[in-house]
Amino acid sequence: SAAARSMTSFERESKKTINMMAQQFMRRQAADEHHRTSVAQTGILDVNKMINYKWSEDLFLRNEEIADGKNHGLVLFIDWSGSMSDIISDTIKQLIQMVLFCKKVGIPFEVYSFTSNTRNPIGKSYYDMTEEEREQVNSIEYFTGEFADRLSPFNLNNYLSSRMNARQMKRGLINMMYLAMCFTTWEDGFRCPMGHDLGSTPLNEALIAALDIIPEFQARNNVQIVNTMILTDGEASGSLCSY
Repeated sequence: SAAARSMTSFERESKKTINMMAQQFMRRQAADEHHRTSVAQTGILDVNKMINYKWSEDLFLRNEEIADGKNHGLVLFIDWSGSMSDIISDTIKQLIQMVLFCKKVGIPFEVYSFTSNTRNPIGKSYYDMTEEEREQVNSIEYFTGEFADRLSPFNLNNYLSSRMNARQMKRGLINMMYLAMCFTTWEDGFRCPMGHDLGSTPLNEALIAALDIIPEFQARNNVQIVNTMILTDGEASGSLCSY
């Protein structure tokens, strides 16, 4: 397909950038390892030093000890709102490069879009529903609790994950490239799948969800440092605001 060819071409073009990112990451890891390296005595006599016993107490073998390093993970959120329409294609490609980087250096990752377009049990576009079906969807309570009346319905699409196998990842990357093309080449017949078009900006809601998502990701992958990236162009929509 055109998306598959585009993904293959983009991955080839990005190889130099990904290799540079991986090289810098590994250099930082090596520098950190050097910083954590110390020399300690083993308690075993060094026979080559024993002749110095009259004027030196340094008679033992030494070895290098490296303290445990810190492993990393990445959780990435991308803004799937209408104001991103001019840059969403390039932003998706930036996201893909981050995923290729994570795969290159072997760190776990998750990719989510945050969007006001919620999937519904009817399985139809809102405009294709009957009045009864619309009433059914409108009656759904998405949130409960203290802030329920201030949270807007939203959805997190978990588009890519290090939990995918190689075949799933290949398909997932092609699908992401297809979505990128939907927003730039729609006149060539590319149509955005239902529920994946651009909406408003439920950034605050996504951040609240992240309070559960990130600790769960950290525990599941047993990582010490979780880097969180939010690819967005501006202010959140909705009424959940603090000044």
